[in-house]
Amino acid sequence: FGAGLLDALAQVAVDGQPVLLVAYDSEYPEPLRAKRDTPDCAGVAMLLTPSPSGALGQLTVAPTTDAAEALADASLDALRQAIPAMRALPLLRHMARGQAGEAVLDYLAPMQLRAAWTPC
Repeated sequence: FGAGLLDALAQVAVDGQPVLLVAYDSEYPEPLRAKRDTPDCAGVAMLLTPSPSGALGQLTVAPTTDAAEALADASLDALRQAIPAMRALPLLRHMARGQAGEAVLDYLAPMQLRAAWTPC
């Protein structure tokens, strides 16, 4: 999820156009399945725009070496760890609650992404 988020935000910044970020994972075929067993299908989508007009909030992302944020709910955290698209769950929690906050998302160790969300 982190790589797609960075790429989508870069496209918004460079092109000045909205970008639909869609991250989806399903069961992988062999031989990938032997290396990463995905327990279920899951996806997330975000429309990222350069303009705050009509937006639900503002998202900023920066690299960090802080540990990725675990979720208090063990079942949701297991999904976050097992399904790459669900690495968005800590950020989605803030969005769904309509609360400002930061979430540290998994990326490429040792680097993670600090995503700050501010609702409009």
